[in-house]
Amino acid sequence: MEPEKISLDVRESTKLNRYLQLFFSLICFVVAVWFLLKLISTGTLSGSNSIAVVFLLLFGVWELLSGFGITQRYLVFSGDAITIKHRFFARPVVFRPDNIKIIVFKPLSFSIVGCNDKKTIIRLGNYYQERTLKILESVSDFCKTNHVLAEGLEKEKQQQ
Repeated sequence: MEPEKISLDVRESTKLNRYLQLFFSLICFVVAVWFLLKLISTGTLSGSNSIAVVFLLLFGVWELLSGFGITQRYLVFSGDAITIKHRFFARPVVFRPDNIKIIVFKPLSFSIVGCNDKKTIIRLGNYYQERTLKILESVSDFCKTNHVLAEGLEKEKQQQ
């Protein structure tokens, strides 16, 4: 089975987008250093000016990390595993059917309970309206294919 990758970000990250993020991060760094040197040479370095320099530097760092794909969030469904990276700086977590106790579906989220009773909640919310149904269907298909216990959405469909 070919892995299916679904982005959890608001928009897809293309190569052009990533190159632009790297370019703008470099611009932020250059402008911040230039601004800091100007402020020091004129003797006008104050609290609000230094906050502006720090903001430019931190924004440059964020753009740099985004350009390298470190802040990307996604789900990958392969035949025998679900790989989840739902937090910006966290490492991806791989769930295999033998490590999953139950998957609980809710209308805008789902949670995976591992064999050690550790719960991982993936909140889809309103940001991913176009992807929410596809994600929940993919998780449901994973449960059916790999015989993983699931509860939640099936019961709601029967009640309606």
